[in-house]
Amino acid sequence: MEVLYKLLRNPSEILNPAMNKRIKVFEFGRFRLDAAECQLLLDGQVVPLQPQVFTTLVTLVENSGHLCEKGWLIEQVWGDTAVEQGGLARNISVLRKVLGDGYIQTVPRRGYRFMAEMRELREAEDEVLIAERTRASVVVEEEEIGGSEGSSRQSQFSASNHLGDRERRNVMPRLVWPRRKIVLANLSLILLALVVVRMWSPLPPPRVAAYVRITNDGHQKLALVTDGQRLYVSEMVDDKPILAQVSAAGGETVPLAVPFQDPGLDDITANGAELVVASNAGPYPFSYWLVPVAGGSPRPLGGIRAHDVHPSPDGQQVAYCVETSLYVANHDGTEARQLVSMPALYPGSAIWSPDGSRLRFNLRDPQTPANSIWEVSADGSNLHPLLPGWHEPAAEYCGRWTADGKYFIFEATRDGATQLWAMRDGASFLRRANCAPVQLTSGPVQYRSPFSSPDGKKVYAIGDQIRGEVMRYDAKSQEWVPYLSGKSIAQVGFSKDGEWIVYIAYPEATLWRSRLDGSQSQQLTFASMEVDGVSWSPDGQWIVFMGRTAGRPWKLYKVASAGGSPELLLPGDGSEAYPDWSPDGRRIVFSGSPFFERRDVGPNMLELLDLTTGQVSALPDSEGCFGARWSPDGRYVVAHRFDFQKLVLFDVISGKKEELAQGVLHFANWSQDGKYIYFEQWGSDTAACRIRISDHQLETVGSLKGFRRTVGPERCWSGLTPDGSLLVLRDIGSQEVYALDLQIP
Repeated sequence: MEVLYKLLRNPSEILNPAMNKRIKVFEFGRFRLDAAECQLLLDGQVVPLQPQVFTTLVTLVENSGHLCEKGWLIEQVWGDTAVEQGGLARNISVLRKVLGDGYIQTVPRRGYRFMAEMRELREAEDEVLIAERTRASVVVEEEEIGGSEGSSRQSQFSASNHLGDRERRNVMPRLVWPRRKIVLANLSLILLALVVVRMWSPLPPPRVAAYVRITNDGHQKLALVTDGQRLYVSEMVDDKPILAQVSAAGGETVPLAVPFQDPGLDDITANGAELVVASNAGPYPFSYWLVPVAGGSPRPLGGIRAHDVHPSPDGQQVAYCVETSLYVANHDGTEARQLVSMPALYPGSAIWSPDGSRLRFNLRDPQTPANSIWEVSADGSNLHPLLPGWHEPAAEYCGRWTADGKYFIFEATRDGATQLWAMRDGASFLRRANCAPVQLTSGPVQYRSPFSSPDGKKVYAIGDQIRGEVMRYDAKSQEWVPYLSGKSIAQVGFSKDGEWIVYIAYPEATLWRSRLDGSQSQQLTFASMEVDGVSWSPDGQWIVFMGRTAGRPWKLYKVASAGGSPELLLPGDGSEAYPDWSPDGRRIVFSGSPFFERRDVGPNMLELLDLTTGQVSALPDSEGCFGARWSPDGRYVVAHRFDFQKLVLFDVISGKKEELAQGVLHFANWSQDGKYIYFEQWGSDTAACRIRISDHQLETVGSLKGFRRTVGPERCWSGLTPDGSLLVLRDIGSQEVYALDLQIP
């Protein structure tokens, strides 16, 4: 109505936007903010900002010197989208990093105020042109109405006074029709203006109207798909992966039997009749099966051995990944052709667009935390990143299109939290579409693995509430009891005197130090750095760990146990992981990581850093080993093989090595007296074990069967207390399936 009112007053004001153009440009310090062009310049160079961060800056600048309440700011930036104040705080934090201190003032509990000496500019040439066009329009209008129509009307009515009724009737139509033409012309202008306004008014953003919890079985969820009537889920039950199904309306989760071990759910065929399932029990790459959802015998999917297999919408092809390549083959696995090859980068989860013309897939860089989404045409052409420069480092994971293909819904991690985002995949008829990603979910529950319902009205996703708890094994009662109850932590390290501990908060991955009972805690690293693999120096003064910051590989750092800035130990772009301090405090043993890096960018063997000279040397005959731990007397180093199939003992003095145990083995730790090595043995009956160094006798310490662990070996952990009690990290969070009612324009 406001647009229509303005149009009736002055149609040219809307039909010709240049007549009313006002370009606002602000200058403050070394910055120039061009609101019309959506640019922030620093000394003439463009500073890239996300759309919501840029809108926050423009709103603050336009209200410079005035208090901007938090609620009002959120409304200006996000509109009707439900957003917590943490989103606004993150925007302010980004702006402060870009602008520096002194520009944005925080008013406690109220909001923010932009403080700067500022000059607002207007482009003079445009204003002159506007003025000239405005005067020209007024003159023409006056001439047409006053000079032409007015004089004509006056002369005609004067003449009619001297005519009879019949003659007057002949004159009146000539007087009425011009006015009708004017009315029709104005109505045409109004309709045209409304069309233009509609074309330029953006579509409202998609939003989640409601959340409904579908499952309540308490099991860990790995993946999900749906045919619209039922949901099919990959779960972990008693340390084993299974397939399960549940009604899309909620209810009991029922196991789905398959005749092979370790099933991994990848997808569902377009007709909803069969599940695409991997048999992960064998060696990589894995074999695949098509499992009928209505019952019947599974059948092998050709001769495909791969990971992340996804069928095309017409059911005629499949896309799959092997190592660093993406392939497309016929539905039976024949006539395979390489679609994409990305040296040193690993594709995964290649999802077809609803029309089958494109694929979008993950691309993981194992050297850094980066994971981005890429797109390629089905014929292998037009390979490109989907969201270049949207976030550094990239932390986006491939999702799914809605059934109509209008929106692409994916997951992205920001500040350690994973949530769902949606982006428009094309324009709408007579509407301008904003194709920038829009955040759909927020809050303490983190969402992943989105899958759209066939009608496009819902999105099903796995909701994670992440929390870990370290448990201690009581040998007398043979029971597991909480250790440092109330703290969600992932790893614990002990000072040599047994008075202090260092631990990693979970899932934040920040480093903390405290007393043995958890008191006097102090944070040693912050959210900008992710931490893993901690070790305390023998004198208790230093803590060494592996850490990484945005866009960087894992590196070795040390930090004072009393607090301070972490110190980088080895320069360069090489990758280092899993450090451990020698008992004499002179050396640190470290390695590469089988989880995070390529072997060509991190050490493929154990290496020793001499802290006195700064020199690095290789531990002889240690190729393919990682996760080393010194014995208390400094004579031995025990390490894992990259395939987790062996424990290897190195005699640092004699240079000899020997195999201690075989199997699926994890988390080797020395006892305080150096007589035993404790570790976990995974398999049909996962257990905590120990092996005696003197005679290699193996014994079970405690069963871990049914012990709920955090998903993935890189997120698990076990260790020892100074008195020899076994510590194990268990998962006490929740992973359940939710239905999200989606409102999309």
